[in-house]
Amino acid sequence: MQLFVYIIESLRPEDIRNRKNLALGQVLAQSLDFIDINCEYIYVNSKSEFDSAITLNLCETCLNKKAFPILHFSMHGNEHCIEFSNGEFITWAELREGLSFLIKLMSNDLIICMCTCYGFSGCRMAMNIDDEETFGILIGNDNQLGFNEGLIAYQTFYYQLLRGNTIPASVEVMKIASADNNFRYISGIDAKKGYLDYIRNQAYELAKIRIEQAKNQFNQMYFLSDFSNQ
Repeated sequence: MQLFVYIIESLRPEDIRNRKNLALGQVLAQSLDFIDINCEYIYVNSKSEFDSAITLNLCETCLNKKAFPILHFSMHGNEHCIEFSNGEFITWAELREGLSFLIKLMSNDLIICMCTCYGFSGCRMAMNIDDEETFGILIGNDNQLGFNEGLIAYQTFYYQLLRGNTIPASVEVMKIASADNNFRYISGIDAKKGYLDYIRNQAYELAKIRIEQAKNQFNQMYFLSDFSNQ
């Protein structure tokens, strides 16, 4: 399968001003182009522009390049969502919904790279109880992420991956290159399985509590009935 890196960026205006009018994803795209890695860069300011970027624009780009995307999101984020330049945000559940067509098309082959703070939280997109397919692999940081570390990490990751290295090995190298051990990867299947196992365990523990409460209630009723018969 022919792949290209599809970089979608949305930063706060001061982020770009403080970096000599250069955006992180823009610099990453230039560096990937320099080392002959196929990529496409798009900047969005709002949620509506983002929606277009992951639907119409992405489809056109895939057709023109005759390749499938590795999705790369360069923006601010936290454990619950990612943020756009105008202050709007999109939750992980909404992002999953927006990517549903691409997930159905690519399924286990879809790689999502989060160049955001707490980007590994994007694995929550797989945490649902329906039977729908989910992404293939998600790579992200489970802590705050600096611009320099993000740039170096993903330059290294894409170079390693698209030169034939495996995802686990590429992530290990990106950790070393960026001096940041908080980068992690997970498959959508494993994320979903972990979530379902958690739900089952919670249901089991709740059932045990309910049974114990029922036993105590029965014993109390039996004691009171026995006492009244004396």
